[in-house]
Amino acid sequence: MNKYDIIIIGGGLGGLACGAILGREGYYVCVLEQNGVIGGCLQSFRRQGRLLDTGIHYIGSMDDGHVLNRYFKYFGILDRLNLQKMDPDGFDIICIGGQQYRFPVGYQAFTSYFKSEFPGERTGIDRFCGIVRNIGQSISVETMRGGLLSSKDLGYLGVAASDVLDETFKDEKLKNALAGNSSLYGASGG
Repeated sequence: MNKYDIIIIGGGLGGLACGAILGREGYYVCVLEQNGVIGGCLQSFRRQGRLLDTGIHYIGSMDDGHVLNRYFKYFGILDRLNLQKMDPDGFDIICIGGQQYRFPVGYQAFTSYFKSEFPGERTGIDRFCGIVRNIGQSISVETMRGGLLSSKDLGYLGVAASDVLDETFKDEKLKNALAGNSSLYGASGG
């Protein structure tokens, strides 16, 4: 008999989440990580005396009933976390060509802010934010239990963010602002 049902390579957020889900569903799981610390991009590190943040400092969707809130409850860790809300008027600030763009918390605040900054792109902003919202709402533990990744169309999960930005917007500053906090995830085209 094998010791593990499943071996996961990589102890970043994705590998740890998969391991937790599969373990809670009754599988014997082993997560292997090449580095001395698990967590992938969920950590900071020092190089040449400087502290570098890998980029993950905001956990969205943590309000009651939202996607990550449901996952963290499912994992049994939500009540053990000491989370603090970040500035609702701009948890991230992206600087492009001397101009700053805030990322307000919440769908309405986010869309309203970007529409005020880019009034000629109002329709595209609604489309883009609707796509992001639909992807987030289609993913849940319940859906995964049914053997699916998403309860809706998976079409956008295989599309580069840069392609969606290029198809949706004409304004290069807006495209760069929206892609600005996504450098770890390949938002810009090659």
